[in-house]
Amino acid sequence: MKLQKRFFECSVDQLLCKALLVSLVVLLTNVAAQAQNQGNNWVLGNQAGLKFPFGGGSNPASFSAPPMSTQEGSAAMSDQAGNLMFYTDGRTVWDKNNVQMPNGTGLLGASSATQSALIVPWPNKECKKYIVFTVNEMIPKRDQTLSYSVVDMNLNGGLGDVVLTTRNTILKTAVSEKLTAVADSNGTDAWVGAHAFSQITPAVNNQFYVYHVTTSGVSLSGTYGVGSAHQNGPGTEHPSSGQMKFSPDGRLIACAVNTAFVEILNFDSTTGIVSGPPRTFNLSNAPIQDLVMVNGQVVLSPYGLEFSRLGGFLYISTIRAPSRLFQLDLQTPYTSARWTLLATGAAGSYDFGQLQLGPDNKVYVARSGKAFISVINSPGILACGFQANGPTLSSGATCQLGLPTTIAGDFSCAGLPAADACCDRMVVSPFPNDQLTQKYKTFEIYNFKSPPSPICSIDIAMNPIPFTGGWQGGDLYENSGSGLVFIPPATQFVYPYTRIPATGNISAVSNNANTPAVKFNLGIDFSHPYSGTVTLVVHHCDGSTCTLTHGPWIVGPPPPGDPWWTARVGDTRSDLVPVVLTFVGGGRSGKSARWLSVQLQNTEADIFAIEGPVLGEDQNADAKSKARLRLKSSAKRGKFALFEFSTPVGARSSDYFGTTLTLVVRTRPGTSLRPNLLLTLYDEDSNVIVSGPPQG
Repeated sequence: MKLQKRFFECSVDQLLCKALLVSLVVLLTNVAAQAQNQGNNWVLGNQAGLKFPFGGGSNPASFSAPPMSTQEGSAAMSDQAGNLMFYTDGRTVWDKNNVQMPNGTGLLGASSATQSALIVPWPNKECKKYIVFTVNEMIPKRDQTLSYSVVDMNLNGGLGDVVLTTRNTILKTAVSEKLTAVADSNGTDAWVGAHAFSQITPAVNNQFYVYHVTTSGVSLSGTYGVGSAHQNGPGTEHPSSGQMKFSPDGRLIACAVNTAFVEILNFDSTTGIVSGPPRTFNLSNAPIQDLVMVNGQVVLSPYGLEFSRLGGFLYISTIRAPSRLFQLDLQTPYTSARWTLLATGAAGSYDFGQLQLGPDNKVYVARSGKAFISVINSPGILACGFQANGPTLSSGATCQLGLPTTIAGDFSCAGLPAADACCDRMVVSPFPNDQLTQKYKTFEIYNFKSPPSPICSIDIAMNPIPFTGGWQGGDLYENSGSGLVFIPPATQFVYPYTRIPATGNISAVSNNANTPAVKFNLGIDFSHPYSGTVTLVVHHCDGSTCTLTHGPWIVGPPPPGDPWWTARVGDTRSDLVPVVLTFVGGGRSGKSARWLSVQLQNTEADIFAIEGPVLGEDQNADAKSKARLRLKSSAKRGKFALFEFSTPVGARSSDYFGTTLTLVVRTRPGTSLRPNLLLTLYDEDSNVIVSGPPQG
């Protein structure tokens, strides 16, 4: 990250720095889009969750995580496509279906510890093993412990299991409630930071502990006695409380010590060394105006911390009455630091809580006891755009003091790609179609390559190969920078559809995180049962390649299921017939559903309009964040509509009971017609779970 370092060594007024900043933002945006999807799901507070969209873009959507209620710390991990895998409050680990993992109870964290848990992918374990670090809460006259446990996603049918022989492996005693991590500069490993705090031997209380997570596991990299000692305060105040954060570029580490100060030191993400001189903001020099009396003594109460994406600003919350939120400009000299008061909370203590940088590079602010969280929309500039009422949580859920602890910087369980490697990503969805002998899927390829290079062609391989004539392709689109453009059939595919395009090259790019570079359909004849995978080799115009695999692709008759949608049909004598569909469950399969397709089988009618808790092309961002069932606008056709659930829905998910959807069916004038609907529910791999007409 030499480019980042150079930016901070020069004046922001220089033309060179402006050019470097633009280049850096482009570079970080491309890299972050492929790496940060593993932090796309947040589970927090009292039964609350937020899901950030794949690749960035729109605002996070709320979802409910019923089993977990935490006062402060939590952590969650998603797969590389941004789907939730598991989460924890430091005591219990739940899988994506909100079920406790085997051996996933009794971890040595505490839901009332500031940063009770931190999840780090085990490098080069094919995104299947994760290390869960935990710290417990401060209790008088007892030192806390730093421990770790390993989650293996190869176990328990892919839902994960805490490996019993690793559970609660103790790394250190006498530590604070602070945990943080940042990607190693090598792009594969990670650094984990903890801080000493002992009520029994306080001489160690100025020490940072840095652990290295490599392909070999966890090892202590170094102990660094720099900075100020974290000492007890008056009354029940203790420095164990408060966040510690690495800057995303790995060059700084900051601590919020709840009794006395905020301190910033240097960090080297190549060597793991913490060094001074410290920049300390305490009672003698702090412009933080949250000064309160405790047992006759004046104390500061800093608690939450977060850096902006490029490390130019630090945001700080205080928790004592009245709670406040500050911006510290790190590009000004330490002795004349520029502070800005952004907001003052409600009367009483504990309003603003922890701070966390999101995958969208905004800083989110916990609001204790509220049904929403706040957001700093542009944290990299002075006019940062603080928004008090940010994302709204799901019904009945509340935020507490904490937000999930995540790894700072660009991280990936597979390591960051090399500078000349591609960062392509694939999204596969069902394709409702009227060729009833074929089961189609839509493949969307997103080009996030860094440095940028268009996609020239794609090779397709099926394993195993379906029977002769049993698969087909069609409807190829490319994005050359001005949106998706249809490619004529003569140049689309070569039988058996092993290359896109058939001749010559395309020049496909993704001009934003929500637009694919290439989009096409593949179909398999379902008259013969099939189970296999699809492998795509994406060829970029600079000669680099990227291999993407989808599967399993299962074709066959859907299993039987209970009635899972009911229908109430309006006046069939009208040219426009309303049909109200209500979700009542997903059948007996037990699989989580991601997609719903609605197919109108009447030849003399089509779908005229769709209303309800869905995302339409004309709805605003707030509607997007609250939608539980989203219309894939590009998939709506005259007789078909495809919807995506905002989060996977279990077979009997109470969260979605009562979700209604209204279709307006247009019939031939003068006819009396009852719409004939076929509804199909698909899993996260776009395979059919259950299919049939609605009840009623």
